[in-house]
Amino acid sequence: MDLEREIMDLERRIMDLKDSKISHAFEIACLIEVSSPKPGNIYPGRSFSDLHYRDFLISAAAASDAFNCSDLKNPGRGILKAVENTHLYVDSNTNLGIILLCVPVAAAFCQLGENNKLDNIKKNDIILLLKEEIKSVLNSLTKADAEAAYQAINLSRAGNLSKVKEADIREEVNITLLEAMRLAEKRDKIAAEYAGGFALTLDFTYPRLKNNLLYFDDIESAVVQTYLEVLSRYRDSLIFRKHGSKTADLVSQKALKIIDRGGLKTKTGQKMTEEFDGFLRSREEKVNPGTTADLITAALFLSILIGGPKFVKSWTR
Repeated sequence: MDLEREIMDLERRIMDLKDSKISHAFEIACLIEVSSPKPGNIYPGRSFSDLHYRDFLISAAAASDAFNCSDLKNPGRGILKAVENTHLYVDSNTNLGIILLCVPVAAAFCQLGENNKLDNIKKNDIILLLKEEIKSVLNSLTKADAEAAYQAINLSRAGNLSKVKEADIREEVNITLLEAMRLAEKRDKIAAEYAGGFALTLDFTYPRLKNNLLYFDDIESAVVQTYLEVLSRYRDSLIFRKHGSKTADLVSQKALKIIDRGGLKTKTGQKMTEEFDGFLRSREEKVNPGTTADLITAALFLSILIGGPKFVKSWTR
């Protein structure tokens, strides 16, 4: 009996260790993203009238508790718990998009860990396993996951979500979360990630971030460069919903001009990036590429899960 208890205690401690790795990775990813001076977003010294840098710091800590394998067995429950935890401390929507993107990634990582598929595997192979496991997580999403996610979206009071004909967030849910995301994929990049197996995160954003981390000496520059690269190729769906396609296209065109001049890799690109930040903030109603920032956070989260603490240490030199 004592041996049985010891084994159960050991298993619990192993699970706690895995959970802490995931929750730490989520929190660190959020903190690094919001601390990097991405044009049009909040970062140290730059806030909005209704949102402050510290709101995002508090949110990162509050939401991270939901990133444990027990809650993530039901991704919808994990999403709702993370949002509920956030809104115990913060009134505004600071992290709904981040949570929606990171939960399936974390759930896939949990499943791989529980099946011992991460033992003695090369880091370059982990991403291939995660791609398949994320698809498995998405295909296993249920109506209950959709109900919980809809509760989270309504609780967050996310802006500019206009009423739609099918699966509106204000109505009763009769489809799975994946089916709901497929209905929204043309108007929302986060929904498109669910519908497309996280292709933008896994096949574009993460590889770009990985390359930029090798080029730059500081993590913040790598983050901003990746942000500009994503924005230059994919128009931001938050801007699209708030300001329309013309403004969203204009913002992406400006980001592309910066990348064409080298981005943060050149003095000219650095100056253009500062001017771009000023342009986005000078508008009567702020133009915030918030969805792009969410995608960057998901790529950071993925990088930390794969690289581990030693990888993070390399950013602190």
